[in-house]
Amino acid sequence: AQTCQLIVLDSNIQSMTELAHAAHIKVVISSVLPANRLGWRPTIDPTEKVIQLNQMLKDYADKNNVVYLDYYSAMVDDKKLNAIYHLLEDDIAFLENDIDKMM
Repeated sequence: AQTCQLIVLDSNIQSMTELAHAAHIKVVISSVLPANRLGWRPTIDPTEKVIQLNQMLKDYADKNNVVYLDYYSAMVDDKKLNAIYHLLEDDIAFLENDIDKMM
């Protein structure tokens, strides 16, 4: 089931998209990058909410002929975490390979 926060966030994205279209601005919606923890709130597991939100965004983009960039699929690892997160924990920047995945 979708939570109220996800529905509100999805609604906000839809409103911004409609405003952009009204102003003749081309819209591109991007997926949320994978995350299975939040460093500032370790008791929260965002994994399923990220997956749900990405599905909501993709469904909206598909229905409304909006470009959807799926960074999630390119960046997720087997633990549903952003594959580059392990590097960022050690203060190491993006690998060239990971940047290529996003292009």
